[in-house]
Amino acid sequence: MSFQVVLLIGKPQEPLLDILRQELNQESLVQAIEAETLSEAQNILPSILPDLVVFFTDTLQENVPAFCQEIRLQLTEHRPILVIASAEANKDQRIEYFLSGADDYLSTSMEPEEFAVRLLVHLRRNVELLSNSQTRLPGLPLFSRLIQRKINLDLPWALVLIELNHFMTYTEVYGRIPSEQILKTLAALLKSVILPPDIVGQTDSETFLVLTTPEKAENMANHLCQQFDEVVPNFYAEKDQKRGYIVSMVNNQISRRVPFVCLSMGIVSGENKAFKTFVAVFNRAEEMKTVAKASYGSNWVSERLKLTGHVSTEPDRIKKVLIVEDDAALAFLLKSTLEMQGYAVETCITHQEAQAALEKDQVDLLLMDPTIYGKTTGWALSSWVRQQDHLKHMAIICMSTLHDREEALSAGADLYLPKPFDLSSLFTWVDRFLKR
Repeated sequence: MSFQVVLLIGKPQEPLLDILRQELNQESLVQAIEAETLSEAQNILPSILPDLVVFFTDTLQENVPAFCQEIRLQLTEHRPILVIASAEANKDQRIEYFLSGADDYLSTSMEPEEFAVRLLVHLRRNVELLSNSQTRLPGLPLFSRLIQRKINLDLPWALVLIELNHFMTYTEVYGRIPSEQILKTLAALLKSVILPPDIVGQTDSETFLVLTTPEKAENMANHLCQQFDEVVPNFYAEKDQKRGYIVSMVNNQISRRVPFVCLSMGIVSGENKAFKTFVAVFNRAEEMKTVAKASYGSNWVSERLKLTGHVSTEPDRIKKVLIVEDDAALAFLLKSTLEMQGYAVETCITHQEAQAALEKDQVDLLLMDPTIYGKTTGWALSSWVRQQDHLKHMAIICMSTLHDREEALSAGADLYLPKPFDLSSLFTWVDRFLKR
């Protein structure tokens, strides 16, 4: 099934029909489907979800205005362009067609080539209206129609949902022009792996879509991850390349360690016939992308749970926080509040106890003061965590009176939060790290 579908209803003259068949059947771009009567068209309309419908009213006996109204009511989410075509229609007839929902009127007495070009102009305008305004890539409305059409017709398909992680932070630190270069690089990579009839689209500045086939989706995602991670360090300054991250200043006191820009991808397909609507498809792809996002660096996750990288697939598990704090009152306050928010919480008094707890249980976030009883052994703990394969993706928040943000981030902390701090600010960051 092509990118756009035109439904021709009625029996136009052979010269016109021949030209339309020739011009409207472009491989992987446009496909013309013919129906001689409104009844025949009504049977196939909900399945093919045409982008454009042409009524040759001179050859139709049924009530065309009523059918136009029915289309408007029936296909509210995927409404096609409606064109009335006849050799001659008086003013009152044309007005009735327009009031019933028609978008244009064309005379069949014009040259067939011009008639066909006018239809192609409607299709072009339709793509422009439903595409990203900056990149001109097809947007969510077009992709929704394409996926729903493939579901309806039981055609093979796979959707790859791609998100640029840490892109906004990169833009804040480096500016708009370098950010645009990253987008252009990603666009070039996508073009290198996307060949017709595969289609690439974009929903916003950080999210892209690829519609392909099940047998190609995972190889495509794997290639994109590898290629993107190889090239993206080139967009960072030498000092950031050496340490492998950038420092984002949340405010004058709070600093955040932000990894390089990377890709997270969720892949779903129609192989198991589990999806009935495009909404279910996008929701499932979003779930898969969220799982992939938990990994460090570019990664993809398929609904078949064939994973690249070490990614947890336990969405129902209660997230666990480990607190290392020698201030008993503060530790109790943090533990009580976080437990009320639905997290599992364990507290330790020393960094040695924390290391033992991390080796024993799965922890999602380490909330620690690097100085315990006057000893700054927290830096060693943080560095040790980053060296462990099963812990290197765990978030670390450093709460410190030392006010040495550079040392905290260099040791592996994701966020430096100087004491004293506002508790609501801390809990906001905890939620952000644990619900990413």
